[in-house]
Amino acid sequence: MTTPVRFIHIEKCGGTSVAKFFEQNNFDFLMGKNLKKNKKHSHAAMFENEDSFKFTVVRNPYTRLISFYNYSKNKIGDCTFDYFVRHKLSENLITPQVMKIHKPVEDFQFGPMPIRDLEKQYHWDKILVDKIFKLENLTELKNWFKIDDDFPIENKSIEADPKNYYDYELEKIVYEHFKKDFVILGYSADL
Repeated sequence: MTTPVRFIHIEKCGGTSVAKFFEQNNFDFLMGKNLKKNKKHSHAAMFENEDSFKFTVVRNPYTRLISFYNYSKNKIGDCTFDYFVRHKLSENLITPQVMKIHKPVEDFQFGPMPIRDLEKQYHWDKILVDKIFKLENLTELKNWFKIDDDFPIENKSIEADPKNYYDYELEKIVYEHFKKDFVILGYSADL
């Protein structure tokens, strides 16, 4: 028997397309909070003791935030990207991707707090996935799992050049908020 494969689906990182890709290729995988493939986003800590090969897909923090913005516009009303960044990040409603794949501290505190305090809630030396793929290079994922088919594009956000969304000040705010993503995942701070 081979080791089960667990997909840790991080919001706005192409996870729906990845799941559809595996399903279309009859590739058996686990996703969500239970053994069924329910399409829920789950923290890797939920599966820390599970005997499985765990992987995730991450995305450039700048384009991920644009995707959140475009996805949320219908729900939050018509607001500018500037307003969205300043208010949603200050409320910590969108957290860094790396928080989904690192071990939280034993006495994890829930509730609103500044991002630097939230970062203290994790063991940054304890990553809980076996492999990280980047949305910008899904060919690596296809090669890793030895699947030749093309990826379906599901829930595709509006194509946009990040430079049309960010000015220098917003770029700085986003970099500071997602600094752990930029550093740990190896994304450039430059647009």
